[in-house]
Amino acid sequence: MYSIKSKIFKIMSKWCNNCEARKDSWEDRNCTGYKHHVRCWSCDKWSLVYDSDKNLYDWWGSGISGDQKDVIKKFGVDASSSSKKRYNKWDLWKIWYWNEILEKKILWEVSGRIQQMNFFSTEWNNNLIIVIDGEGNYGVHLLVYEMPMKCGNRSSGSLSNFYINGGYSCLSDARNKVKELEINLKGENPIFYRDSITVNYSTDYDSSSFPMTFQDGVVKRIELSDDARSNPDKHIKPLDIVLAVNRRMVHSCVYLGNRSICHVLGEWDGKIKGKVKIESWSNFINIITADKIFRYHPVIAFKKPDEIIKHIAKSVEGTSSYFDAGVKNISGSFNIRKDISGSSNNCENFTNVCVIGLNFSELSARDAGSSRADFNVASCINETNNKLNNLTYNSIDAKITEIERYKNQGNQNRVAREVDREGIRMQNCIEIYPSSELRIGSIFGIAGLFAKMFI
Repeated sequence: MYSIKSKIFKIMSKWCNNCEARKDSWEDRNCTGYKHHVRCWSCDKWSLVYDSDKNLYDWWGSGISGDQKDVIKKFGVDASSSSKKRYNKWDLWKIWYWNEILEKKILWEVSGRIQQMNFFSTEWNNNLIIVIDGEGNYGVHLLVYEMPMKCGNRSSGSLSNFYINGGYSCLSDARNKVKELEINLKGENPIFYRDSITVNYSTDYDSSSFPMTFQDGVVKRIELSDDARSNPDKHIKPLDIVLAVNRRMVHSCVYLGNRSICHVLGEWDGKIKGKVKIESWSNFINIITADKIFRYHPVIAFKKPDEIIKHIAKSVEGTSSYFDAGVKNISGSFNIRKDISGSSNNCENFTNVCVIGLNFSELSARDAGSSRADFNVASCINETNNKLNNLTYNSIDAKITEIERYKNQGNQNRVAREVDREGIRMQNCIEIYPSSELRIGSIFGIAGLFAKMFI
């Protein structure tokens, strides 16, 4: 290691698991050890590993047990002593953990032969698989696993299956889609893998879709128990949207963690003026007499967590600019319901813009008689990102540090150990091609696949 202008560089040898190219010197300018998801300079795949990593056979007995090796092998990882595929030990452990998860979950929409499985982590979720299924008519699916809210059985979390695309007559076209999808999911706005999204509004107070639901479940609606009022960290993840509702009113916040929130309030100063504030969970919960509390959690991130935190900090430090004309609506004034321009500017607009980048309020939409809203994902998010980024040019470092402190403490309050809370973070994408014997019938689901694998 050596220092240049106070920056530290580490020179490492790198090996590509895909094309087997090798580069003797590779610089880690961030001094973070292995940089996640680095692409090969030769074949352009996310497949670089340390020279010090080993094939599955060599890990056997020195970090991977015999039973674990057998499970990993059945996923399609070469277990021969001559294999040139090299892996980090924890990446192989992750596949073994995935086996336990998938055995207990049934996904009805993945059917036929499994052609390819890509296991990988991102900044917003450590537990993702892209699957290609079918024969002659190939489909692409994304599996997103979220760890349990409470420490315990790691396989008792939530597994979501997103159908991405299908009808590929050529397997190479499906594999190109997988590569494109993986790049999107690791980007600044992971939701950009899709072009549009619909939000459906409901006026039926007692229905499971009140007050709103998101197309394909990309944002999950969860009605919280009464215990969340006194123990929010046990029920809400940092940077989730929270709605407190009764039959007349709605109030919304971004939950920061450790009993802290950020929201917009209308304050009286000769006229109603809006203000973006960080306050306590107790203050939020007492603003209205709420019959119900809903948590809205993006299963697929619309923005990376760091970007959400930055935009919250920008909004707090630039609160006067936040209510300038044209930022959220034509007048810039605090509006619970739609003004003459057809736009609202309230607490829901704030939370939606910061967390998912979409400028809307379901309350004002329902009051106006709307039953749904359709959004062009990229154009809407790019527009709100631009407006939030320009709210202030003063330093927001202290506010970012404050929000990150709430977030980190809230996470630890929920589940102390990061690996139990987030799952194992993979250093590489592991791309495997299961044998032709591995199939999923529509009546078996994923559980049926793994039941067959172990017969």
